[in-house]
This record gives sequence, structure tokens and C-alpha cells, in this order.
Amino acid sequence: YEDDYGKISFYAYDDQNGFEAHGSYQNYIVGQMAEGAQEENNPPVTDKIYLNKEDSQQGSAVNKTPLFYALVSDDTGINISGVIGHNIPITIDGTTTYNLNDEFVQDADSYKAGSVTYSFRKTPLDVGKHSLEFKVWDVWNNSAIDTLHFEVVENYKPHIYDFVIKGNPAKDETTLSVISDMAGSNVNVRFHVYSLTGALYWTHEEAGTVD
Repeated sequence: YEDDYGKISFYAYDDQNGFEAHGSYQNYIVGQMAEGAQEENNPPVTDKIYLNKEDSQQGSAVNKTPLFYALVSDDTGINISGVIGHNIPITIDGTTTYNLNDEFVQDADSYKAGSVTYSFRKTPLDVGKHSLEFKVWDVWNNSAIDTLHFEVVENYKPHIYDFVIKGNPAKDETTLSVISDMAGSNVNVRFHVYSLTGALYWTHEEAGTVD
């Protein structure tokens, strides 16, 4: 620890009136260790780790701008202090490293777990086979490493693995959402809506970037 100022964040919710309140306190120093504190030697657990979609396998093909996702947990909490190199990095092919501390989102109901999401939209990957090393620390300085192997394919063909209609049955309007494995890519999407008798009722096409 650096014997530096820390920060405690507070959140409150009024069940009866629906009011919310939040704030923080920073006028205190974090440093040293409590005498007699019991050490903990268990590393963090990576509960999920994948690119683009949860059921992807080692060596799976992806587009040039895949979406990385990891779900992590630890009984003592995840370390994002950045002190002494205690970041949450991903390293591509052992050479290029991205610090994902700012991408960590803690679970709302627990300090023990959270998720990390990173899009390669601004840093497209080269075509070919790659490795991705993910490292995470807990607050007792125990670390865990997981590795993904994948292949970036030129002109990757998108796969639609879910389709969601919000507002069904529709009256005046509805929202159509397509879930694909093309995170960060520019795509053209075309919708056709048919009546129950098979007649074409509505067509819409637009271009955009997959979230």
C-alpha cells in the first residue's frame, strides 16, 4: 500500500419513496496492515471468459474487433488499485498489453465479484492466430491467469445467435434487436416483417456499428 488517500463510496435507497442518495469520503489514509490479520492465499476465480459469445471455444474464429468479456470473483475482492503493477491486463501474443482497470464493473450486490468488458473496436487485431492472456489480482496480492487462443478471420461471416422483440404484440411501435458475434464491426442489417399469411408487410435496412 502507498500510504495515500483512499475513497469510500456510499449508496442509499428509500424503498417507500424510491429516492436514491450517494456520496463518498476521501479524508483518510490507506496504508500498512492490521496486526494479526489472517493471510489469505486463494487466487481469484475467472468464472467466465470469452470473445464475442459465451459458448465460443479455444481456437474459435472471430472478427477483427471482437468483444472480450470476463466474469471474476474472489472472497476478499478484486484489486484494481494499480499499485505495484496490480492492474487487470490483457496481453495479446505476449507483446501488446491493455490495462482494463477502468473497464471493471463491480456487482451491485457484492464486493466479491464483477465483470470486465473490452472492445477491440479502436485497436483492430491482425488476421491470423493469436493468444490472449488475462490476469487479475485480489486485495491479498494473489493473482490468477487465464489464456484464450483464437483466430482472426478476414471477411468473417456474422452469426446471429439471438433475436429480441421488445413490445410484442406490437400496437404502434416495437423494437427489434439482433444479437450477433460481430462486436465492433460495421454491418448492414435488413429486416422483413411478414403477416401470418406470408405476405410481406414491412422492410427496413440500415447500416451501423455493432455494440
